[in-house]
Amino acid sequence: MKDNVVKGIYILVLHNVELQNICVGKLGAFDFPPGYYLYIGSAVGSGGIFPRVQRHASLSKSLHWHIDYLRAKVQLKDIWYAQCPKTYECQWAIKLSQWNGSKCYVPKFGASDCACVSHLIYRKSKPRIADISSKLQVSMLKYDIQNS
Repeated sequence: MKDNVVKGIYILVLHNVELQNICVGKLGAFDFPPGYYLYIGSAVGSGGIFPRVQRHASLSKSLHWHIDYLRAKVQLKDIWYAQCPKTYECQWAIKLSQWNGSKCYVPKFGASDCACVSHLIYRKSKPRIADISSKLQVSMLKYDIQNS
């Protein structure tokens, strides 16, 4: 394993500008209203966060994960991450879904291998990274999408 591999949890901040019906693989089709979607994921394996979020930033890839289907239809605005050796994506998804103004969207999205309701959170307006950091009680960093 490489010494410079950064492992941790990330949040993709996605913006949908208009109502869209999007098929999310085997989960089926769902109406996605305009607003912001936060996708919580983890990358604690040998590759780490950066290759994973670079894949999410790319539009030229095979559609494999639930997020790939949504990402193909909406704009990626930000990627925020926190370095940590263990995965806390379920805890983050629960905390963010309980945040005032948030709503779990698409049951089992990104959560087919856990007991979470969803790892996709809907908000009408874009949250600030400082608010997310405060809510999760972790120092979040911004990934530079332009260099991915």
